[in-house]
Amino acid sequence: MDKKMINEKFSSGAEIFSTIEELCRNPHRRTGSKESAAAAEYIKERFEKAGLSDVHFEETEAVNFDVSDWFLKVNDKDIDCFMINGTLHPEPFGSFETGDECTGRELVYLGEGRAEDFEEADVRGKIVLCDCPWFDSDEEVYATKWCREGAVTYDPDKNSRTLLRKTDSYSPNAWPYNYIMAQQKGAAGFIGVLNDYFDDGINWNEDYSEIALSCGCEAFEIPGLWIGTKAMKMLKPLLKENRAKASMGLKTEYRKGVARNVVGVIEGMSDDTIIVHSHYDAVFAGAVQDASGMSEIIALAGYFGSIPKEQRKKTVVFAALDGHYTDYAGHQDFVKKMLNKGKNLVCDVVIEHIGKEVGLDKDNSPVISDEPEIRLIYVTDIKDRVNMITSLVKADDIRRTVIMPVELKTHDEDTVYEFEQDEVISDAYYSSCAGIPVISMLSPQMYLFHPMDTPEMVPEKELKPVGAAFAQIIHYLMEEE
Repeated sequence: MDKKMINEKFSSGAEIFSTIEELCRNPHRRTGSKESAAAAEYIKERFEKAGLSDVHFEETEAVNFDVSDWFLKVNDKDIDCFMINGTLHPEPFGSFETGDECTGRELVYLGEGRAEDFEEADVRGKIVLCDCPWFDSDEEVYATKWCREGAVTYDPDKNSRTLLRKTDSYSPNAWPYNYIMAQQKGAAGFIGVLNDYFDDGINWNEDYSEIALSCGCEAFEIPGLWIGTKAMKMLKPLLKENRAKASMGLKTEYRKGVARNVVGVIEGMSDDTIIVHSHYDAVFAGAVQDASGMSEIIALAGYFGSIPKEQRKKTVVFAALDGHYTDYAGHQDFVKKMLNKGKNLVCDVVIEHIGKEVGLDKDNSPVISDEPEIRLIYVTDIKDRVNMITSLVKADDIRRTVIMPVELKTHDEDTVYEFEQDEVISDAYYSSCAGIPVISMLSPQMYLFHPMDTPEMVPEKELKPVGAAFAQIIHYLMEEE
């Protein structure tokens, strides 16, 4: 199918944007919530309307959680704060709440909370306050840090574009290791200062508690709160006088529930199977993370559903996955079920995070650009696919893209996760671990876990070009020997 025909048949940017708005009518689409269930029903209807067959839900046991009632007082003054997701989770399941152990406690500031900062500090029964800096982020950093060699950067506007100060708010740095050391040394609680993030400190981070295992801890047991630089300015005078007494609160509930995936099929002329997926669960409105990716999957389902079967040489399985913010149970279960079908799994094609670029000004307030954020595309380096993606990105002028070749290698999902170069850090992670080749695009916007993630942050003009480019990719995979 040539590019012109794809553009004629593919959904318009306005139609794709409308899907994003519909998904965002169900904010906080956390696994097991009523909002998640409503979103899953909507996606199922859209898959059926697109002409997919065998559209169904796949449920698997997963952690469902709620978190509420967080607060921070220092010397009886209310301090703006936000919960650190994954903390106050001493047992796999149950309801947990702070009490007297976190009331009127000495507040101890330990800089970035590196190992040497804790050496002489007595933090038992106290509340530890640590800076939590992030790494700087730009195209070159991702191309060199996340890819050992062979990354291709397509950024023709680099020299004419205003460079914004941005940080990588996803990769561990001082945190969570400072939190873990505070817990190991008997602290009652932990407060992290988001030095290189939005000044309000609202960050619904993914659950990184698996890292505790590599440090000799079973879980993130003590409560944790984020504060921003604005709140830290209020605390500095009290810290200098060494007279800060803090009270913090947090309530969490972890329960056995389900993750619900939505799956449908477009039959082709062979059983060779291409997977096309994104995830639909979210926090806040979740427009960029990940109504944007899910809307492209729905548009692709509609496009390929309109093509005669004899023009589809391979079968395509479309999926909306659940469980991104706790244990990824939906993702793992989906991959296992696909492997158990015994089909030749050609590729897992994934789209995430089509959103505007945002940086920080000198005061850590957001600076919004109308340009799209950098795009990372992981490509398993087989069958000349890296060259195909590189050529397509340049021909279609998909700007600010880093193509990142990764090896086809399996990874034991039961081992403790530790980042390695050339590893797929995206929704395609479990597919890649299972040995399924991937083509996976995502962008690392700073606001993915912040209330800023609304439809207004989606650049509508990017939606059709990106979707149509992925239609070309899937056509290429269908024709591939």
